[in-house]
Amino acid sequence: MKQYDLTKILTEGYNHGLCGGENLGNTCFMNSSIACLSNCTELTTYFLTGNYQRDINIKNEEGLGGKLADAWHDLLAKYWLTGNRSGDPSEVKNAVARKVKKFWGFNQQDSNEFMTEFLSILSEDLNKSDKKDYKELKEKQEGESDLECAERFWKNHLARNDSIITDLFSGLLKSEVICSKCGFHNITFDPFNTLTLAIPKNVKEFIAKNKKSDEMQFYYLSKFNIRNNIKIKIKINKNFTIGDLKSQIKNFKNFKYALGKLKFYQVLKAEFVKFYQDSDIILPKQFFFAIDDEIEEGEEPKKKYIPLYMNKNQKDSAFPRLFLVHEDMTFAELKQKIYLYARNYFLCPFVSKHDELSELDKEKHKYRTSKKEDNFNTEKLFALYKQEYLDIFSENENNQMSPEISTNTHKKKQAEKFLNDFPYKIVVRMKFGKQNEDMTLFEGRNFPASLGNFDIYSDEDKINKLIEKIEKEKLYFFLIIKPESKYSIANIKLDSCENYQAPYSKNNENLTLDDLIEYFCSDERLD
Repeated sequence: MKQYDLTKILTEGYNHGLCGGENLGNTCFMNSSIACLSNCTELTTYFLTGNYQRDINIKNEEGLGGKLADAWHDLLAKYWLTGNRSGDPSEVKNAVARKVKKFWGFNQQDSNEFMTEFLSILSEDLNKSDKKDYKELKEKQEGESDLECAERFWKNHLARNDSIITDLFSGLLKSEVICSKCGFHNITFDPFNTLTLAIPKNVKEFIAKNKKSDEMQFYYLSKFNIRNNIKIKIKINKNFTIGDLKSQIKNFKNFKYALGKLKFYQVLKAEFVKFYQDSDIILPKQFFFAIDDEIEEGEEPKKKYIPLYMNKNQKDSAFPRLFLVHEDMTFAELKQKIYLYARNYFLCPFVSKHDELSELDKEKHKYRTSKKEDNFNTEKLFALYKQEYLDIFSENENNQMSPEISTNTHKKKQAEKFLNDFPYKIVVRMKFGKQNEDMTLFEGRNFPASLGNFDIYSDEDKINKLIEKIEKEKLYFFLIIKPESKYSIANIKLDSCENYQAPYSKNNENLTLDDLIEYFCSDERLD
């Protein structure tokens, strides 16, 4: 028998599984099963690489001495390793019919029954076990855990059925019987290859009873706090995941902003807990947040998120933001990025009156009122941020104003007043029980003593040691807003939110595969 290299499956000009079965006469039931099994990658790889040959059991009377295994290999080769649009499944059909007579001829049959019989015979063709001695197993014993009992049943099943089919398709169903009168309790574990899932007779009644929705909420925090935060309320069902939520978000109607790729994280007692994965199940009472994810796969240098806590005067805590850093970031770049977060809470020092707006503030106002990001020039906005930042702080030297301001007497006085009454500070906080110890890194000027703890001695030094200590030693990174500064805006509200009620999804009215599995596993009262 010819051996196939798996790399050949990917050769240009081959089907790669995109092939149908020829209709032999009412054999759609078989072709649909074959299409499903052909796309079980692990099983197809096992056959097309020729590995199945070493496992053929010619002595096993329950099988066909490898005839079905060979026929299946040859059919897979037609499906995957030719340029044909269809393959002839007659040898597979004939092999199965030798064991199950009803599949002789060309009458319509049940697809699920064919798949079950096919897997059973194929398993016997490849069964590494020759012994079929029957061994009666006792139900779960007193003092035995479910896991111990299941392992006992599985070991017995494996002694009689040890093949690639067992590895890929077999499992155990826990069967629990309780007598409603005497309370007798019996637990066994039964092996299966396929599950036949029934559809509830009264679907609407089942949905009403089992798919009750709970309302949960999460917070969308806009990039750099420029726009208003939004508290989003949405109805969810049992086993609702982050992946489900992302799908629902795409269907939000009349939502204020265009939401793209989001990153979700959990907060508990005003502290960052963890990031969510798409498979994580959401509970209604969880407290979590979403931000626009700025990380693209394969980016260099490597980027990561760390929590940025915000306080007003070290008292009123706010939602922790996620702060994006990269491995080559300097302290100057860190200060500039935090300036973007803080800038929304103070006025530009170069406007003469508090009711005047700088060019940046005017542009921010347009940005806030623009619903779609692509309708607005965000590059211009961030260019103004950078320009204003560099007007106040030197790009290369510590604690000096830019040359343009240093040579302008009026602007220099304004900047000096601003730096002496700086409206925020950057702090690293260590917690000792209920006590806190703060190390101020920057407050209009650098603090060399604190920065030295993280091997930062100038604006051009990298912050990798700071990030390492924040992650490993559970230090807290704070942006503390000072409302007492004359440059701060009045009535600062760090966590102000708008409300949005997401529309109820019609998906809640449909049955899913998970619903059918849950229905299959539900309790049943026997006569």
